[in-house]
Amino acid sequence: LAASAMGDAHINLTYPPRRCDGETLFVKVFCEEGGAPEFQVQWHRPEPNRIIQQLGVEDFCLISFAGVRPREVVKLLTCGICIGERTFRFIGHSNSQLKQRRCWLRAGTLEENEDILDGIGFFKQIYQAPKRAKRVGLLFTTLSQVVTIPTSFVEEEDIDIEQNGFCFTDGCGRLSTAFAKRIARELKVHDPISCVRYRPAVFQIRYKGYKGICVEDPCLGGSSGSEILAVRPSQRKFRVGTDSQRMAMDFGIVDYSRPYQMGALNKHIVMLLTGLGVSLEIFQKRQSEFFGVWEAAARGEPSAVFQLLMAARQTSLLRELVSEDVTTTSGNLVKRVKAAL
Repeated sequence: LAASAMGDAHINLTYPPRRCDGETLFVKVFCEEGGAPEFQVQWHRPEPNRIIQQLGVEDFCLISFAGVRPREVVKLLTCGICIGERTFRFIGHSNSQLKQRRCWLRAGTLEENEDILDGIGFFKQIYQAPKRAKRVGLLFTTLSQVVTIPTSFVEEEDIDIEQNGFCFTDGCGRLSTAFAKRIARELKVHDPISCVRYRPAVFQIRYKGYKGICVEDPCLGGSSGSEILAVRPSQRKFRVGTDSQRMAMDFGIVDYSRPYQMGALNKHIVMLLTGLGVSLEIFQKRQSEFFGVWEAAARGEPSAVFQLLMAARQTSLLRELVSEDVTTTSGNLVKRVKAAL
């Protein structure tokens, strides 16, 4: 789509044909080397977050940048982008969107957007810009599911376990078995291989100003079957404002524990473990074991193939392998397995 030249004026774009309800605008800004920024506007169905859940999608626009110089990005976000008769300006982004060079815009002035954020949480009391951006970003975190909290829901303030200057429960809360069952039921959680339903023991959550994980505790609630959440002070990142009634009723699930998850070492973890006294021989042993798994997979050993496919999260291929006799697996399936590895 044609756009006005980069200057102090707004960028003027036109609305694309709308396909269906529940979609929001998505603007792609890209720039060839040495060229002027170009724009593409389309509709897309946004991934749910708490801002969208509370305010709806009509006033929001997602924007992404590719190859655009930082100075031009700042100008776009400050002056705004005009689509039709509405001007969209910066309101926030999640931490993952920041890495992807994406952020959210909202139709209105920068001051109006600030007032909306301050009505949801007390962000004006956070004076460090990086910290404030992270706290606001919690509102834009993509959620797997939003569970509505009933009137019988009980929220407790737990205490953190601290000793010798260390917090052993940092970011870790608890929830009752009854609440964990309802979350698993609404998420329709199932084993990726057998497709059998199961109940995760750990959930990554966003609730009011709290973030972190919550672990199922059978002792919480006892035999009463009550849905109880126990959060800790270390989980609270901001205080909610007066305009967050809807957010107070929504319990956001970001992710949950899954079977067959494989751990992996990277440079940072290796350096940390080395500093804590883990010897080089231990890492070399683990590396040799890993290469041994690859060699076994190359020979067609089922356990090694299973382990590598799970590490690569190729669950659809695993289901096909499990359903077939390994000794009579079709040549086409073998080729797909090799390509995945």
